[in-house]
Amino acid sequence: MIRVLILLLLPLLTSCNIDMLTGPGSLKPGDDHHQAGEVAFSGEAPRHVMASQAFHDDRIVITWDAVAGADYYTIERAASQVEPVQSMADSLNWSRLSASTTGTSLVDDSSQLEAGWYYAYRVTAHDFEKGAGDSSSICQGSLLAAPSTVTASKGTDSSRISISWTQRPGVSSYEIRVSEDSDTVSLGQVIARVRQSTDGEPNAYLNSYTYTTSSDERGRTLYFAVTAVGGDGSSRSGLSPVSSGYTRVVGAPSAPSLVSITRGDSTEAVTLAWSPDDSASSSDEVSYIVMKSYPGSSESQIFPMYEGQELETDESGNYILSDSDVRENVQYTYSITASNSIGMSEASVQDGYLLSAPQSLSFIPTGEGYALSAVLPVGADPLWTYRVRMTEEDGSVSEGEFSPDELSSFATTFAATSADEASYQDELRTLEVWTVNNGLSSASSASASIAGIPSTPRITASQNKYTGLAANSAGVCPVEINLAAGAGYAPASYLVTRTEDDGSGQRDFTVDALSALLNDSDGTEVGQVYNYSAAACDALGRRSAQTASVMGYGSITGEALIENFEDHILKPWEAPSKHPEYVSGGKSSIWSYIRQAGMGSLGSASETGSPLRDAPNEGRTGTISYNATPDGIGGSVSFTYTAYYSEATASFFDQDFYLGRDASYSMNVSLSGSGSVSAQSFETAGMYPATIDFSRLSVSNNAFTGRYLLVQHHQDAVDVSYEVRV
Repeated sequence: MIRVLILLLLPLLTSCNIDMLTGPGSLKPGDDHHQAGEVAFSGEAPRHVMASQAFHDDRIVITWDAVAGADYYTIERAASQVEPVQSMADSLNWSRLSASTTGTSLVDDSSQLEAGWYYAYRVTAHDFEKGAGDSSSICQGSLLAAPSTVTASKGTDSSRISISWTQRPGVSSYEIRVSEDSDTVSLGQVIARVRQSTDGEPNAYLNSYTYTTSSDERGRTLYFAVTAVGGDGSSRSGLSPVSSGYTRVVGAPSAPSLVSITRGDSTEAVTLAWSPDDSASSSDEVSYIVMKSYPGSSESQIFPMYEGQELETDESGNYILSDSDVRENVQYTYSITASNSIGMSEASVQDGYLLSAPQSLSFIPTGEGYALSAVLPVGADPLWTYRVRMTEEDGSVSEGEFSPDELSSFATTFAATSADEASYQDELRTLEVWTVNNGLSSASSASASIAGIPSTPRITASQNKYTGLAANSAGVCPVEINLAAGAGYAPASYLVTRTEDDGSGQRDFTVDALSALLNDSDGTEVGQVYNYSAAACDALGRRSAQTASVMGYGSITGEALIENFEDHILKPWEAPSKHPEYVSGGKSSIWSYIRQAGMGSLGSASETGSPLRDAPNEGRTGTISYNATPDGIGGSVSFTYTAYYSEATASFFDQDFYLGRDASYSMNVSLSGSGSVSAQSFETAGMYPATIDFSRLSVSNNAFTGRYLLVQHHQDAVDVSYEVRV
């Protein structure tokens, strides 16, 4: 009888040792794809990179082909006012977008995008273990926008009105609308559709169209605006600024003769002066209308503003009009029209502007120091000079005056390598610049600052956090490292240092201060806790003090959790390299091991786990017990785990991967090989807490069959469930 039961239980034990948790399982989204038979990371540059050109008014969409084996992609962007061709790639100022993606498209909807600019993009594929591949060729994208400036001729021809407008990048064509009322141009008739011009420098030339007026339109003021048609041929921009135009009438006054207009010789107002019309008489007086526009605006009438308003005159009898509703670094276009009883003259059109500070200043790191990049003010004259005030780290201030060439070549070199050196106090921190024209200074200044050595940053690291990002080949998902600047100067980048729990295996990572986020799974292993610390760096690479270390480790895939649960808790006898205390070899040797233990009629045994090393569980351990007994005309095998901890003394699992409570299961089988399973749920604790439920398993052909449920518990109370087929 005993011999019969032994033969019955042998295939039962053989099957349960190997079949219990080796079903294919459902892989978590983002699990590593570098498995056997999968294509390894090629490192190639992404191909067919494209960006939308004038399709959307608020975003640019970038797409590319997938790269074999890539875990994720990063995208870089550069802005240019001229078309960025491939040969310009090295001269563009590239910056990485804060967003990365595991897909093959990205929507760039940054508030930094501006209408009228070209944007260059390039894409790089990355592998968590092998790093970055080659960058793609560049593509260009642009926003869809109406022309910023539209002009219409005023009295230059007796039958035609010439309309011109600034081009926009990526636009396919333009629609021109006309109306007799400036407020209804959007509803006006489309008089022409004009394709984008392809001659000259992009954004530096105009499209134009000549409109032949009907007989009843001649001599009357008409209003024109332009709509841009997108690169897809269907999307349309909003309406451009509105401009007025009209034809010349015989007998109308001649164009007003402008005597002077402010061009950088005032900081308060733009003043126009023109001479009276010689044809004016008491029987046919000449009146004047002054219109004003600037890029992005429709024309507006600034004289007369009310009925009966009179123009002032100077000592020479010239008419004077001062416009104080003006801003620095804006070029205003004024048109003066004379009218008598017959009609309007040709307009006298001139530009005027205030004396302004430079439009922008910025310091560009060169490795040894900084070079100043300056955009000179509107109307910059070679004879103007620039008054410069310099403030150093110690608060001392000095001033000087520079020519345009001297300002453009202004540079500062830093000798200090740390905040402790005396020369650090002599470093330039802020530059303020005023424009000077013949002793008159601009009302405001432009400024640029250089960040000194930043303060120690703040760092946090996630522990078993579900991020949805792809796992590495070991099944470990990225650790999320968040960085924040300290109270001092803003950093240009961060240097993150990672070590293993014993201080070995140091790796350094550079993180862009713009994103201040590192998703790290580069070589990380299951069961290994890592220590992270960081220093903040300025643009020259000088560093703050290092932060204290913080502990972090990535979550693992469901597949990795199952494998390690089996290796260390559920079936440690099947991982002889990790657990040499168990019998290795074929499956039948497990029965031999239990039988030789000699405890019970059919065999039983127990193993005691190694004590835990660290508080608060230091010294704790537990046992696994096996018991095979006859049961009616069949048999049963039970496995009991009492306060059990892993025996993997060489791994972190003996500290943080263990059962949360006692658990057991029994497998009952009849002579036919079918039967049932009596099982409690298993609660794992430590680094990778999970609940494993075997209640849906049964026995068929002397083996487990059915499914079991695995629920992973992540940081921030996120649960992810998987059903695994046995």
